[in-house]
Amino acid sequence: MRKIVVLLLLPFVLLSCVTASGPVFKEVAAGDNVSIIYFYREFSMYGAPMAVDIYANEKHIVSIDNDGYFPYRAKPGLVKIKAVGGFLEGKLSMNVEPKRKYYVRTGGQGSYNGSTIKSGLILEYMEHKRGVAEIADNRLQEEEL
Repeated sequence: MRKIVVLLLLPFVLLSCVTASGPVFKEVAAGDNVSIIYFYREFSMYGAPMAVDIYANEKHIVSIDNDGYFPYRAKPGLVKIKAVGGFLEGKLSMNVEPKRKYYVRTGGQGSYNGSTIKSGLILEYMEHKRGVAEIADNRLQEEEL
């Protein structure tokens, strides 16, 4: 019985190690001709061991783990964002205005309706109030560019 309990708990212990480990969320000031796009990923057991790669205008920006965030400095204009996690992909285009802050959430998503399992990758713009609330406990993924 003890072996079964250990085997059942082991995956949860290992998955808890796959999270961002930097400092807790702190806002970054936008510059005169720059905006900040906060990419963040809430904790989820679904897809936890897999990082989500974020691209802006075809340039790799960051790989985000569970509970991670990253502030990206964007120039005004159209920004084409792509998130890739394993074989899943999400796309989003945003018209970025100067001196503003934007919040973009990503991560794995799964659902079961009784007969089929659906999976996907979230990539969505969040309203300021909701974005600030959701990102509050996330940790910096890596040093800012």
